[in-house]
Amino acid sequence: MDVVLKEYRERRALFKKFGYDFAKEHNAIISRMMPCGGEILEVGTGKGYFASFLSGKKKSFISIDNSRVDRRGAQANIKAFGGAGLARLVTADAEDMPFKAERFDLVFSVNALHHFGNPLKVFSECLRVIRPGGKIVIADFSLQGFKMLDEIHAAEGKAHDSGCLSVEDAALYFRLKYLKCKVIKRKFQHILLVSS
Repeated sequence: MDVVLKEYRERRALFKKFGYDFAKEHNAIISRMMPCGGEILEVGTGKGYFASFLSGKKKSFISIDNSRVDRRGAQANIKAFGGAGLARLVTADAEDMPFKAERFDLVFSVNALHHFGNPLKVFSECLRVIRPGGKIVIADFSLQGFKMLDEIHAAEGKAHDSGCLSVEDAALYFRLKYLKCKVIKRKFQHILLVSS
């Protein structure tokens, strides 16, 4: 567990050097998600950084990701931050979610949009599993955020994909479905709120 916390702290410190504060950005997203008293679904667990943060707020939820490797890392992160038992991690494809229609009161995705192979299919699935009157929240990096990611990954000798759709593109999709959309633009993140 100490290794997990050490890796997280190092990653957080590296991002902070580039001006990105995990806690500040995560709190900005959570403040737009809440209140929510019903069932919650996260689409795109990744390494579990956001899931760890949310479970630290004592919220229970289900989180899906198609990577078993990331799922194991996410479980370790969530446990290290005291969220064991609050987050149910499921290995599943966001384009074909294993949930019945209209199950969730809140569906959210944080910094995963740019990883989706077919984002429109993922959006369609989000609409299928959300209850009438529920809320969808999609947050992903802004242009400035992707520039920051590029610099971090370049320093590590890696590259990072910025995906094929932006948060603004996602808003257009949901508006065409006659849903209310609001985009909050922050320096490193854009946050889309979708409601019926």
